[in-house]
Amino acid sequence: MRSRSIDIISGILYGVFTAIFNLSVFIYLKILTKHRLTLIKEGELVQWKFGYLLSARILSGLSAAWLLEKMPFIIIDPVMTVIITLVPC
Repeated sequence: MRSRSIDIISGILYGVFTAIFNLSVFIYLKILTKHRLTLIKEGELVQWKFGYLLSARILSGLSAAWLLEKMPFIIIDPVMTVIITLVPC
């Protein structure tokens, strides 16, 4: 039996929820402030956009960890470290 510090499926579900939520708020604010964009509103848009991007990155990392976990004799930590350093932000 393999030991894990987190439940990957729960993390994936949380990642899906937060990515969809952040993207939805970003799109809603983008539509709402289409003609009246101030610096505060622009900052809020950037914050929700990067919240979505961060959630999507975490979701892709957890999904990759879940797939790697299904393969025999692969240690996930070094593989994930290599993947994260090779993928640009």
